[in-house]
Amino acid sequence: MQQQQQQQQRTVTDPVCGLQVDPREARFTSTFQGKTYYFTDPDCKRMFDEDPAAYVGTGSVSEGAGSMSQQGSQGSSRAR
Repeated sequence: MQQQQQQQQRTVTDPVCGLQVDPREARFTSTFQGKTYYFTDPDCKRMFDEDPAAYVGTGSVSEGAGSMSQQGSQGSSRAR
């Protein structure tokens, strides 16, 4: 179990698709607001680069958190 926890701590979440990425092996990265984000493939990186704020929300998504809060907040401001 300890080994599994260590493995999880070594991965971060791709903010676009939500899959886990090992930063040491990631081939696709972008920096936004001083933080590096890691991606599983070039399509995820491209989508992020087109509108990074849509994927990080307030810019405070934790590495490895798996949070995809942008899905729930996209249409909320238009409802008024």
